[in-house]
Amino acid sequence: MLRNWSVRIGGFFLVLLLAIAAAAPWLGTVDPSLFDAASRDLRPGESGEILTLEGETLKHTFRMGSDSFGRDIYSRVLYGTRVSLAVGVGAAALALAFGIVLGLCAGYLRWLDGPLMRVMDGLMAIPAILLAIALVALWRAGIGTVVAAIAITPSMTRIRMPSSQRR
Repeated sequence: MLRNWSVRIGGFFLVLLLAIAAAAPWLGTVDPSLFDAASRDLRPGESGEILTLEGETLKHTFRMGSDSFGRDIYSRVLYGTRVSLAVGVGAAALALAFGIVLGLCAGYLRWLDGPLMRVMDGLMAIPAILLAIALVALWRAGIGTVVAAIAITPSMTRIRMPSSQRR
């Protein structure tokens, strides 16, 4: 695996994202939910003020500017890596768990293979974004819903053993 350049590059960026997510509080950021209406839509590098939860105003340089609510975009990007990594790991773990269970059931109980494949065909016929919208409509919007929407998208259901290797 370490001889493959794609694995090396992907591993490097994964380690970099993990380091950024872990060091976000110490990388010159403020709480990403803090905002000040007077500091709305600032350009990158401009200075402004941010109102803390205690009512204090902090002088702050907005490295990537501020959004329309006066929140620091740099802080939101750094803290957003934590959410992105959590969603990625959660979706991969949930998809792996369901895939193993359903694959083992379909392989062990041959009569279940056909109906399970028809359900997967039905899920593949629905675009992933519509599936995600339907899940948000059924449940409330949140990280768990996003993880479920990503995890239940069937992408590897048609991998089968060659007929020469079947029992």
